[in-house]
Amino acid sequence: MTLANQLEAIGFTVYFICKPIMGDIVNVIKSEGYDVILLSLPNRDEEVDNFSEYSCNFDSQQVIDLCSLLSLDLIILDHYFLNYDWEKTVKDHTKLMCISDFPSGPRACDILLDSSLNRHHDEYRLYVESTCILMTGSDYVMVRPEFEQSKSLEAFSKQVSKVLVTMGGSDPQDFTSRIIKIINQYEANDLSNIKFDIVLGRSYQFTSLVLSLISTSKVNYVVHEYVDDMADLMRDMDVIIASAGTTLWECFSLGIPTIALQIADNQEYNIDSCSRAGAIIPINQDCDLESSLITALGDVLGTNDIRHSLRDNGLNICDGHGAQRVAEKIHGALCG
Repeated sequence: MTLANQLEAIGFTVYFICKPIMGDIVNVIKSEGYDVILLSLPNRDEEVDNFSEYSCNFDSQQVIDLCSLLSLDLIILDHYFLNYDWEKTVKDHTKLMCISDFPSGPRACDILLDSSLNRHHDEYRLYVESTCILMTGSDYVMVRPEFEQSKSLEAFSKQVSKVLVTMGGSDPQDFTSRIIKIINQYEANDLSNIKFDIVLGRSYQFTSLVLSLISTSKVNYVVHEYVDDMADLMRDMDVIIASAGTTLWECFSLGIPTIALQIADNQEYNIDSCSRAGAIIPINQDCDLESSLITALGDVLGTNDIRHSLRDNGLNICDGHGAQRVAEKIHGALCG
């Protein structure tokens, strides 16, 4: 939605083309005022989930028809399972932009975006045509405007007093509860002067367990469900414990020291690269979760130097203006 808003702001008309599947965000997109065009599904149910050749061909033909019907100048593809043949078929009828997070094979696109930290366009040159416009690296990380880097950042308080825990919208493995259990057992420092804000996403299924864990704890917890203004909540924090997805870039842009946890396979690169850049303290999701989180808490609670370093390194990665840069590149490619 962030890129759509930027494109609309500079004069483009934006449509969303989606398949109606379980867990889709069609209603969310519509609530933002955008037109959503739903593709038809194949009659053979078994073809819907595995994105077979039949399903991809069925899908691409509908998109081609829409290109003609709506006179589309550009299709932006953000999808893991549609293949090179899909891209080539659609590209023959309009310009195509692909959003990627790893150079793993040929792409048939006019524009490619990979905003992974330290990603370089040379990594894609073997996989795209020489005329393809490449946007690579964290300068193109897209965060919502409310997360844009402030002109002046508040000085650190001498002591950590506010910690936020956020594991994304669903947290199906329930790392939220596991982290609360570890905090409840934390003995290295006195936590009586620290407030822990726990954010539960809209699709989180373990609310009753969280409420039970905090009801018997001496730690000061505040639980937030369905937060509308996440930026304001995050901006007020001294430390954030977050999953290693989009939230990382938001933390960096706001200048909040971050302890990060990989909760999905596609977050591994984020964890590794941001850790090497000194922008996060990584914690392990396996059997070492407890010890690594306890160590990380000790680091950020024990000295301001570590928090200063995390903030400065994070600010160097993401300034919050990536969506504007991407929109300007698209405008240049389409309008000259």
